[in-house]
Amino acid sequence: MPRNELESHPFLYRQVEDFHNKVSLSKYCKLIVGTFPIYAITESNPVENTGLQVREDWFEAAFVQYFYGSRQNYFWRLFCSSYNEELPHNLFHAIELLDRHEFLMTDVLSHTFRLNYSPLDNHWVNPVFNDSIVDIVQNSDNLKIVYFTSKTAKKVFCRILQVPYIDSYDNNQTVFGKNLRLIILISPAGNGRTVTHLRYHFPLLQEEINNR
Repeated sequence: MPRNELESHPFLYRQVEDFHNKVSLSKYCKLIVGTFPIYAITESNPVENTGLQVREDWFEAAFVQYFYGSRQNYFWRLFCSSYNEELPHNLFHAIELLDRHEFLMTDVLSHTFRLNYSPLDNHWVNPVFNDSIVDIVQNSDNLKIVYFTSKTAKKVFCRILQVPYIDSYDNNQTVFGKNLRLIILISPAGNGRTVTHLRYHFPLLQEEINNR
């Protein structure tokens, strides 16, 4: 079990290195906020051979070694479909796609321990908040919309920024003097408010199928 294994987020500073640099941040008007990567892609010193195997298996199977790069995750398929783009084939291509469409991507945690190898948010142990989110919001002069991949991401985001959490999937809120639209997305992963859940409960209309 990796209970005593501190994991670090590997991607927080890959898209932008300095979150105090307003020039670098000026291109982004949309922010995507998740929670923390699955064990398979975090950085740590595995305490078990199981951990090494989990990571080896993921890196062999993932189509891109970046946020939401697992083949079981829908994020990049939905994102690229929305903009009529090809799926990213590496980390640099993924970042280029985000930049071109004015999206910045981050997570609410920078480090954590966890129970077993669980991907569940409620299995974090002693999580460390990603305080660079404060710098992102303060210094992104053109930021207009924040998208969250779960309710948990929104709750922790509001806690980090010390603003009230409003239990809504879509609301406007003033943060550091900015009027931001806060939207909770359908979860791209295999749990929560998922794409598969949506398709099951709200199947496509025949007209939508014909237009696909």
